[in-house]
Amino acid sequence: MLECISGEKSVNEACWEYQLSPVLVSKWRNEFIENLAAIFEKNHKGAESQYQIVNLDLWVMLAVAALVVLLVGLFYKDFLAISFDETFARVRNLLVDALYLMMIAMIGLTVVAAMRVVGLIMIIALLTIPPAIANLFLKSK
Repeated sequence: MLECISGEKSVNEACWEYQLSPVLVSKWRNEFIENLAAIFEKNHKGAESQYQIVNLDLWVMLAVAALVVLLVGLFYKDFLAISFDETFARVRNLLVDALYLMMIAMIGLTVVAAMRVVGLIMIIALLTIPPAIANLFLKSK
């Protein structure tokens, strides 16, 4: 639709290419042009609430990080045992299922809290790159 706004294509050309209604595209174009100045105003009415959301997100992220650090600190040896050898952990009478669910819940909370702060692509990278690198070092030749 940027082609219509910049004038590279007419509304009809863009509608034909993207199979959209000309009425809808014209409405979007006009609405964008009307509200363009409001985006760059200093006292834009949505600016204050936007900063509050970011501030709230950071506090939620801090609370989740504190909770995760506390739980990992308390159950470090137990998490280590179930991560490497689940049978050994069961022999030691650890609550393997409860610890596993706690670990999954911590990962889920961290992902949800970090999603708004760093974004989906960064979360996917943070979850997939470390195991991929570890796999490179652990492959037997």
